[in-house]
Amino acid sequence: MQCQLDHIVIAHPNLERAMEEFADLTGCKPAYGGPHIGGGTHNALVSLGDSVYLELISPDPAQTNEVKPVPGKNLGQRLKEFKGSQLLAWAIRSNALDEMAGMLHGIETAKPFDMSRQQPGGDLLRWRLMNLLKHELQGFAPFYIDWLQCPHPCATNPVAGEFLSLKVTHPDQRLADIIHDTTGVEYEGGAPGFMLEFSTSKGPVIMSSQELPGFWG
Repeated sequence: MQCQLDHIVIAHPNLERAMEEFADLTGCKPAYGGPHIGGGTHNALVSLGDSVYLELISPDPAQTNEVKPVPGKNLGQRLKEFKGSQLLAWAIRSNALDEMAGMLHGIETAKPFDMSRQQPGGDLLRWRLMNLLKHELQGFAPFYIDWLQCPHPCATNPVAGEFLSLKVTHPDQRLADIIHDTTGVEYEGGAPGFMLEFSTSKGPVIMSSQELPGFWG
């Protein structure tokens, strides 16, 4: 089943600082997206063209009594411990989450679930997510998203430039199979690595990391 690269998530302990650093790097300031109630986070978004965008995510200081979906620290509490910007996770877009759920290329999936976020203008965005379970791939294992009837963030946020490539390097064959089904991503066997490249008004930008912590650590 063919899928499409949707977005890459960049974590930072302070969203305002993350937005300023990104603007200095690219010449484009991301738009504030709003809070993820219960997760302890809020985000800002920037488009990389017609189909891929970046999400900057940080602890939300306005959420002081977060509801934790699982025992332990929620994402906002974890991100407070980060020292600066860190590539965190990546998402694949599909409108067939129910058909894909159960087992995907040898990895168990969670049941697709609903998410929402209140935008600064008052509109409520609703989408569905599906996570991969019981693996040791951390953020190298993507999560899946279906935007339902929402406008895609690429069409509603500032355009920083044009997506050029995403390369995932990893020894796990299951990732190779996932990426084989996904447009916009290149896979290579080897030591773990994640490299994003996009163009901006200030020239090409490359973001890379040998670690991808993921949403759940």
